[in-house]
Amino acid sequence: MEKKEFLDKNGLGTLVTQTRNAISTAKAQAISQAAADADSKVNALGVAVKKYSDDADNLIKTDVIELQEAVWPLAITFNLSPSVIRVGAAATVTASWNVKRKGADVTASSTVKLNNAAVTGTSKTLSITAAQAVAGTLAQTLDITCQGITKRETRNISVVHPSYFGTVASGWSASASAAAANDIKALTLLLNTSRACTRTGISVTNGKIVYAYPKSYGALTSVKDGNNFEVLGSYTRSEVTIDSIVYYVYVLTNPVTASGVKQIFA
Repeated sequence: MEKKEFLDKNGLGTLVTQTRNAISTAKAQAISQAAADADSKVNALGVAVKKYSDDADNLIKTDVIELQEAVWPLAITFNLSPSVIRVGAAATVTASWNVKRKGADVTASSTVKLNNAAVTGTSKTLSITAAQAVAGTLAQTLDITCQGITKRETRNISVVHPSYFGTVASGWSASASAAAANDIKALTLLLNTSRACTRTGISVTNGKIVYAYPKSYGALTSVKDGNNFEVLGSYTRSEVTIDSIVYYVYVLTNPVTASGVKQIFA
């Protein structure tokens, strides 16, 4: 008959104790792991909620600013004086500005930058050197920040070759000579940005009216007098080079004697 071995009372107690300890340890580890997993998920959820909240706050702030800007925009006045200067000549230009919001002047409480440089007050003098005065435009930017709203305004200083206007003797002609160029330069200098020009109160005694401007402005399409009559056909057009620039020179073909004359060039 086969012999069987049985645990005695002490052995059985030890086994039970070991089993209980193993179960308790496994349970504690499981609870600890579950708690760690839960903390990790809670933290991740917290991060997600905060990001969503921050995004929502930023979106709301942006919407509020846009709404405020639409309903109560910044009203900016930005001027340059003079706004037209001569090519190759140093000039002083005054930039001036004013800021209003909801009808109130908020210039003093605004952050102002002129050409990306911080400025205070309501004006600043700009010194344009001869080297800077190249034909074209000199852009000037004004950045205003007030009550969370930022706005930029841009104005241009136009740099032009001069135009000339006046009267000459009855026998004068716009030849391609240096003398003719000097005669034209002795007329009234105008800083026009196009061929369009209106002159009034012209007086001439047995002489001719002359209007000269850079050829790049294009040929005249009209000249009207004070009665709105078309008189372009009364002028003769020539080309004269003045200071290396080709000019269109319009000269009244026949000499006249008149006063209070108006001419509208276009």
